[in-house]
Amino acid sequence: RNLPELESINFCDGVSLMGSAFCDLPKLKSLRVPNEIHWISQLAFSRMESLEELYLPEVKFNIEASAFISLPKLKRIYCPLQTPPQIATYDDKLGWCYEFSCHYTDKAPIDKATCKLLVPPGCVEAYRNSRSWGCFANIEEYQFDGVDDVTVDGGDSADSPDAPCYDLYGRLAVDPAPGIYIRNGKKIVVR
Repeated sequence: RNLPELESINFCDGVSLMGSAFCDLPKLKSLRVPNEIHWISQLAFSRMESLEELYLPEVKFNIEASAFISLPKLKRIYCPLQTPPQIATYDDKLGWCYEFSCHYTDKAPIDKATCKLLVPPGCVEAYRNSRSWGCFANIEEYQFDGVDDVTVDGGDSADSPDAPCYDLYGRLAVDPAPGIYIRNGKKIVVR
């Protein structure tokens, strides 16, 4: 908290709860929540006023609606789960609520008319029909394969088997183990 100059966060292994310790980060533009985080609690993303992109975990997680307070510049939320995760909050009068637009998020200026919710192919209708996510006007398919764009540098040298090799998340593979990789803009199999 209260780290106005912080521009990035690296999560330690074993962290499974994301709470309000990360709020009030006005310069943070992008946040990738690691898969180890299974609970995103109240105020987790609050007052990250420059946040433009939010990548949610690829495995099932719980999230409270009050996690999303004061995110006026949020442009994209990447939610890679096939089944829309429920966003819950507890209201003393209403009990448990599962709607994103529930009373806490009325204080959260996320522009649900312009912020894009990016979901796996074939899941747009499930998210539109979700009580938690259906309030977003722009729900679009996104291929969550970890590779956004592939470019080839170096002309003829790019055809070399010594050209750099990347995993499907776009990370440089120094000594690739058996698996599928990208080299020279093409998928290859290392056996």
